[in-house]
Amino acid sequence: MSEPILVQSADRLKGDSLPLRYTQGRNVNLPLHRHDCCELVIVLHGTATHVTDAGSFPLSAGDVFVLAPGQTHGYRDGAGFYIANLQYAPSLLQPLLDDLQRVPGYHLLFETGPAVRRGKQLMAPGHLNAEELASCSELCMRLGKEYENRPPGWQAVCRALFYELVSFLSRYCTRTHEADESLHARMGHVLAYIREHYHERITLAQLCSIAQSSTTRFIGEFQRVTGYTPIDFVIRLRVLKAAKLLREDPRRSVTNVAYQTGFDDSAYFSRKFRQIMGTSPRQYRTALQRDARLLQAHETPSVT
Repeated sequence: MSEPILVQSADRLKGDSLPLRYTQGRNVNLPLHRHDCCELVIVLHGTATHVTDAGSFPLSAGDVFVLAPGQTHGYRDGAGFYIANLQYAPSLLQPLLDDLQRVPGYHLLFETGPAVRRGKQLMAPGHLNAEELASCSELCMRLGKEYENRPPGWQAVCRALFYELVSFLSRYCTRTHEADESLHARMGHVLAYIREHYHERITLAQLCSIAQSSTTRFIGEFQRVTGYTPIDFVIRLRVLKAAKLLREDPRRSVTNVAYQTGFDDSAYFSRKFRQIMGTSPRQYRTALQRDARLLQAHETPSVT
């Protein structure tokens, strides 16, 4: 098999104030290729075969899937095949994460789904029913019109419509997987629980109970879809939340931030913070305070 084509999408997105590229394709037949950005694909009409480096599986109207940067895929045997394709930088979702990461379906579609495919294991894509597909198609049509015509304020409207689309798909994925008893489907609930309760005491037994799984099997699946053990994931999340609190208010005490993010030992918190962030929390806070003073000095008009 020939080397997949690398489509340099991220380079084009980096310079844009809206790191989003929207395209629609009809009767798409594409050779194996990969993008260096995230890719949300919604099948609006028809059928085709989705080809990946792990094998092939059929696609039909209503199928939805997300590809992580660098994942190889293509399409063949399209029949009336029509897709909406949204390529985006992960940073575009950042303003939504505090809310969306509490939604199990977000993890299933936008996090664990791409992770499974990156691990070269096929997973059935999500599927919208007729009513959901109609709603999704309308959002795509409005987004496409704004993106193509670019009237004044088009970037703000495209951003808002993209956020609405992601939120809609996350809700739908939560509903459709409620009856799914597979461990992979339950991982969305586990991740949502961790995001909601990261500042509280979380035990492995609690997470296994939510996943309805044995400890060994749960740890293996968790590491497969996140790249971390459950304990490492929780610690990393707490440290990142602590860094965010320090950015929001550098005057906070390190001890207060540690307790607020689930650490009951400030010395242990400092060790983990340095390990993950590359600097101690106090050095991180000092740098933030210095930068804030510099910024304030530059923003204060001089009086002559």
